[in-house]
Amino acid sequence: MEFTKKELYELINRPGPLWLVGADLKEANLSGASLKRANLYSSNLIKADLRWADLEDATLNAANLNEADLREALLGAAKLIGAHLHGANLRRADLGAANLRGADLSHADLENTNLTGANLKEADLSGANLARANLGAIAYTSEADFAGAKYTRNTIWPDGFNPENAGAILVISDK
Repeated sequence: MEFTKKELYELINRPGPLWLVGADLKEANLSGASLKRANLYSSNLIKADLRWADLEDATLNAANLNEADLREALLGAAKLIGAHLHGANLRRADLGAANLRGADLSHADLENTNLTGANLKEADLSGANLARANLGAIAYTSEADFAGAKYTRNTIWPDGFNPENAGAILVISDK
């Protein structure tokens, strides 16, 4: 399912939650869009521009968001089970209480991102940038892959969690 720019504009400006299951939104400009509670299950959002988008409580299970720009996006309580976020830019995004079970966040930029209370069971954060990220109270830290993830002294971890034992690397620079 592909959309013209006009169709996409009209679609995202309709009232109520959107149903975009399996939609092809590759490289779509959805910057600032209100997609709260939208169903984007298995959608193609590769390299999509979702800066400042409101995706709170949205369903993005199995969605492909590889290299998507999600800077400052609101993803609180979003469902991202098995989502593909390899290389995605999530700087200053809010993923509080999001379900990222089995998500691929490898090499994603999560600098200054709020992950408080997120479910990271079986998530791949290998090589991710976790500088100044808030991972307080995340679920299933022992089952997430933090190999090669970079963090700073200002990254917040759950009480008792040792990031170096999990394979994360402390970087000196905190900009």
